[in-house]
Amino acid sequence: MAHLDRKARDEVELGIADDAVFAGDHIAFFYETDEEFQRAFGFLDVGLRGADHALVFGIPEDIDRMLAAVRALGWDTDRLIATGRLSVLEPADTCEATVERVSRHFEKVLATGAPFIRFIGNAAVGRDGWPAEEEFYKLEATVSEATLNLPCVAICMFDLRAQSAQTIMKAAFEGHPVTLHRNCIRENPFYVPRAEAVAG
Repeated sequence: MAHLDRKARDEVELGIADDAVFAGDHIAFFYETDEEFQRAFGFLDVGLRGADHALVFGIPEDIDRMLAAVRALGWDTDRLIATGRLSVLEPADTCEATVERVSRHFEKVLATGAPFIRFIGNAAVGRDGWPAEEEFYKLEATVSEATLNLPCVAICMFDLRAQSAQTIMKAAFEGHPVTLHRNCIRENPFYVPRAEAVAG
């Protein structure tokens, strides 16, 4: 059974802002500059220095950008992919299909013996290849519930320069139990649990 109290779960080194989070956390990470974008990948760096698996999620253009951020930290991403330490995944058109795709991928990674998965993705609402807004809102609510039972931490990145106020409110704030902006990690008072989100 999932531990709804974050602090009852295992602590996880975040790799950002010299802080820690907890296994099962689903975090909205807000950024406004390229430097803040790059800083997020300390999350993967600290995991790759251990035994964790790194998973990069997004549309192809964003995957390229995220892999470049990992390379900027000194990693050979081609080698990491070849040796099974790093993988990339694109979303499907709907919430249901995306959840199924991610779930299958998690099962495959964990079956190889990976002890923990660090998932990071960049929200691309309104761009080709990304689910429509309503599907994305449902997806975030579903992920927040699903991660509670998995050996993982998931970070969803939101570019405050590019995403609408509605997306920030509905997908980021209502869809994530935890937020991270600059050096502030907070349990999110605006989070809406999945049952309420779906009913809404």
